[in-house]
Amino acid sequence: MNRVVIPCIPPKSTAQASSIILKRKDGSSFVGKAQSSKAKAAADTFFSLLYPHRPIKPMEGPVSLCVEIEWPWRSSEPKRNREHGYRFCDKRPDLDNYAKLFLDTMGRIGYWLDDGQIADLRLIKRWGDNPGITICYGAMNGSTPAMIGEPEAGLPGILEQSDSKAPFVPPTASQVRSYCLFEHIEYVDPSFFWNYFNDRDWIDVNEKPVRSWKGKIRQWEGSAKAKGKAKMMNATTTKTHDDGF
Repeated sequence: MNRVVIPCIPPKSTAQASSIILKRKDGSSFVGKAQSSKAKAAADTFFSLLYPHRPIKPMEGPVSLCVEIEWPWRSSEPKRNREHGYRFCDKRPDLDNYAKLFLDTMGRIGYWLDDGQIADLRLIKRWGDNPGITICYGAMNGSTPAMIGEPEAGLPGILEQSDSKAPFVPPTASQVRSYCLFEHIEYVDPSFFWNYFNDRDWIDVNEKPVRSWKGKIRQWEGSAKAKGKAKMMNATTTKTHDDGF
């Protein structure tokens, strides 16, 4: 899986922004495309951001793709909403229209041969501390779904190697956050989880080295749900809980 992180302020215009009502010679109306619009400017911006990271050759066969769009915090955003470092965006632009413009641009650049190849797609939009665009993409093998962010060729991902005999490689804070987003983890705060284990050199409460960090996240999530506890929010709780939450 290939992972690309592009720090920027993503444009907000969508494919719908380029649609206008035109009239034929007989007076009937139809929906056409504007020659100059905010959508065209957005497409040009996407092109310039994505082009340097294009693959050597277009991918063939089914493709798995995850796109995370993060805009800067709104000036009116309450402090309580900023505690996690991000907040999902429930305002415009509409994600379906936004995705069309973004994916069309990726296809035009040559990430794949045809848009019909996309068989596994996840799109995320949010406000946060780190504005930019994060893309995880790769070819899918046969009928087995690709794992978004699975490491390949030394590239960082959001899932560690599946080989249990492989040496443990601590994840980055970004990898933990991406994994929690992708797996819809609700009761574990990614920043707290990473800081907790990073400070302990990835040794658990039983003084044993962590073998699977994503397994630990699932363990914490399951324990929290079972006990009905709220999401861990600050480091003051580290003295009162074990690795089972």
